[in-house]
Amino acid sequence: MTSTTDMDSGKRARGLKMIEALGGKRLAAAYETRIAAGGLDGALAAMAVDFAFADAWARPGLALRERSLVVISMMIALRQTNEIKSHFQLGMKNGLTPEELGEVVIQATPYIGLAAMHAAYDVLKQVLQERGLQTPTPQGA
Repeated sequence: MTSTTDMDSGKRARGLKMIEALGGKRLAAAYETRIAAGGLDGALAAMAVDFAFADAWARPGLALRERSLVVISMMIALRQTNEIKSHFQLGMKNGLTPEELGEVVIQATPYIGLAAMHAAYDVLKQVLQERGLQTPTPQGA
């Protein structure tokens, strides 16, 4: 019979493996360090690893590229500009082009409003500028 601890360690390992795939060994190690330190920071890091990365990002059914599209859309709608920045970067790592990221912002606008769109667009411009990329011109513009 598998114990809860065994299931938790399997989930934790799956989550850390996904973090490494998404953000590299340093990021995975940073999460491991935070978890090992315990306390509130450790508990919150463990929740992120187990829930966001093991239970959501590591699921079958969607490629990482599509998962990035979903998460970016939600972060735009929630005006989570710090998270949008990291997810724009991650989206490009997962195969999204600057043009596609621009289209995500355009597609979200009728549903989220202009203020949220401007916040997301400002972050997208910053991310592209940091990478030496031009802000895309949308098709049909």
